[in-house]
Amino acid sequence: MAFPDITRELIDRIVTPPDKLIFLTGSGISYEAGYPTWDDFVINLLVGSGALPDRDSARGYLAAAGNRQVIAEGARAACHATAVKQGVDPDDAWRSLVARALHPANTPDDAIAPPTTLHYILARHAAAHGLSILTTNFDLLHEGAAADYNRSDVFVLDDFQPSESFISDNNGNDRYLPTVFHLHGYVDDTMSWEGGTLTGFTSVNPIVTQSDYNKVLHDKSSWQLELLNAIRTSGFSLFIVGHSLTDHDLQAWFEAIRNSASRSCNSDESASPTESVPLGYLVIAKESLGGLQDLGDADFADYRRLLEKQWEQLGITVLITEHFSDATTLIEEYLYRYGAGSTSRSDNQSPQERVSHIFNSVVSGNRLETTSRAFVKCATLNLKDDRLARSDVSVWLADGSHQLHRIGKQGHVFLIPEVVKTISTRPGSMWVAAQALHSETQQVETKGIEHWDAILGQRVTISQPNKPPTVCGSVTIAVQLADDADTGSKNAQDLADAIVEDHALHDYLDKLVKDVADVLERQLAPLA
Repeated sequence: MAFPDITRELIDRIVTPPDKLIFLTGSGISYEAGYPTWDDFVINLLVGSGALPDRDSARGYLAAAGNRQVIAEGARAACHATAVKQGVDPDDAWRSLVARALHPANTPDDAIAPPTTLHYILARHAAAHGLSILTTNFDLLHEGAAADYNRSDVFVLDDFQPSESFISDNNGNDRYLPTVFHLHGYVDDTMSWEGGTLTGFTSVNPIVTQSDYNKVLHDKSSWQLELLNAIRTSGFSLFIVGHSLTDHDLQAWFEAIRNSASRSCNSDESASPTESVPLGYLVIAKESLGGLQDLGDADFADYRRLLEKQWEQLGITVLITEHFSDATTLIEEYLYRYGAGSTSRSDNQSPQERVSHIFNSVVSGNRLETTSRAFVKCATLNLKDDRLARSDVSVWLADGSHQLHRIGKQGHVFLIPEVVKTISTRPGSMWVAAQALHSETQQVETKGIEHWDAILGQRVTISQPNKPPTVCGSVTIAVQLADDADTGSKNAQDLADAIVEDHALHDYLDKLVKDVADVLERQLAPLA
């Protein structure tokens, strides 16, 4: 589901109030910031250690061998062997390799990626309630978001003592600095050049290989388990996002916590703070489920029930979305319900309800022609560029039912819905208009496009009184190269790439999006 398809039922599954919710994040939320996936990270280890000669070989080995933690053992063995030959401490060499695998370019500029919107949302939530953030990620994006939000430094921790607290008395204090606990260690990306050598770039207590996981699993009093137990016994729920929970230690920890809570309830007749709240919530994107992502709601129903029952056994409530990016929308909408603008959980419409209302308000009945004419005035590209033979601007609106409708097109006015082009917003869509719904940045395609050499797309977000911002559609620009510019496939591709990298085209798309949002807001104002 794209933003327009997030339902009230999905949001209602989160029953824990925000001040009793602690976020546990995985690599999925850092991928949006440009960090490698777990597979790419292991490939970087294999190639960086010299265990395999190139990325293609490493990728093929991953596909054949399976278990990433065991594969990482081979990378560590190769790294240690090389370090011994070079007279370098093997452990130092491995920690440095882990850091380089997270930042393959190994440059100071590459080392610090900007946090995503979700990182900032979680930082604000933690600061507002005096809570910590937990992560299995090596990167410091949570620290970066919190530092930007508070304009100060943040604590980085990979340890916890039972005598400590994961809660601060400074909740509500704008100067509160959330503590980030790195359950699997972290990469210190404080880097500097000294005499032409990059220094200060290493990892701290990284849990990467199977032996790393075995060690922490066998430690029944590990600081990670102590922390998770403290969170649970204090009546808090975990909200797990960007994670598949394939890490064996997390599964074992959750099982241990659930069993501990069960024994505690059986031995103590008094009410426990853990009885009324779930152990946690887990966001699963259909996009991560391979061939299942293309199934419709009816065909996916059995798999949905199976996933929900599977995690219920560990006390985890599953929240199934279509796309990875849906987690940001889901969390933002959930937190808004409890914010200052909300008087109760039921007051606020879901994204799906708001988008459906917007679509019906500006398209139903005789409003389609009025809206289409208004969009035609916006949908013109007056960009002067001799490299372009022709261009086309389209305005798309979502209906809240997994579909986008092109109700605005350069030079066309639509009178009846039957002639309007409709596309799906589900995962795997090849349409830039649909892809744009899931991204905060402009989307660009220059390869394999019929009739066009390049298409750019950007989502449309509108503001309405007493409601959170609503992503309700997208605008696309398609361009075709002039004949004299197309002197060959390679040159044409290079030229198409150069055109879409031109700031003028991106700026124009940004202006079109603002104009479309203004049209929608003006049309909706009398209906508010």
